[in-house]
Amino acid sequence: MPDEAKPEMPPPGDYRNRFWKRYRKAVFDWTLKTFWLRVFILFAVPAVLAVQQYRQGHTDWHTIWVTMAIYAVIVVIYMATQVYFTAKKLDAGLYSQLFSAYLKENELTEEIERLTWPENRPVLIFDSWGEVPHEDPRAQFHEVSQYRKEREYWQRGIFVLNHGGGDAHEVEVFPIELTEGVKTRQSYTARIDKDSTGFAFISIDHQNSVRFSDDMETWELPKIMRQIEEKLNAARVEQRPLVVEVGARYRDANGAWYMAWCLIEYNRYQDKILFHHTNHAKFGSKKPDLPQASA
Repeated sequence: MPDEAKPEMPPPGDYRNRFWKRYRKAVFDWTLKTFWLRVFILFAVPAVLAVQQYRQGHTDWHTIWVTMAIYAVIVVIYMATQVYFTAKKLDAGLYSQLFSAYLKENELTEEIERLTWPENRPVLIFDSWGEVPHEDPRAQFHEVSQYRKEREYWQRGIFVLNHGGGDAHEVEVFPIELTEGVKTRQSYTARIDKDSTGFAFISIDHQNSVRFSDDMETWELPKIMRQIEEKLNAARVEQRPLVVEVGARYRDANGAWYMAWCLIEYNRYQDKILFHHTNHAKFGSKKPDLPQASA
């Protein structure tokens, strides 16, 4: 899977517009709620001083004006402090909301991208198992001889259909793990044109697999799967068919990468390999790693 891109910071211009709009409203609401309280205190303090001094027989206007000036300074400092902390609180809250919105937007964009498939994309389907097509330039054979009336083609593999609207390039079928320690070799096909059939060579990787039979078959996958199934079922009460996964990665002409995979099952009654529904995923411009298939 490609590395997840880190979400970008919100655009400064967009954030500033949102901040000042909310900030002006917050300051206006806060100022309006405390306006009459400040007016009341502004006049109440000197009024109380005036009444008290009037009772004492004189009115000291100098003290009253000094008191009002001190109060005005305190109010200004208080207002400036509230304006500052209101901005800090709003900045933290608004930025958190805005950043969360951008994270959500990125998630939705990725989901839309994941669910939106180009119409001209290649769509590979694992179709059937069989002998290499004789017209395939990669096919190898034993030539006709006095003991052989016609060419003998020994290579086998999977026929892969391209039902999509574009050509598939760099098609790589990852190794099939038939059971623990037994797997096939990776296969590569340079291109499968749209509405055509490609062929992926599938053979046992004896060099990197444990020996599970005296019969060293390389290309006869149905026979190999039957042998493995018999060995596995010999230790089971319930007889189960051998089901494994096969998958491939490929790209389209625009450099977008895809992956297709399906389950394949050996059917002993028909002595053939059955291919289940093929699933698909897309990975954008970064080439995905081939996963380790498991039985």
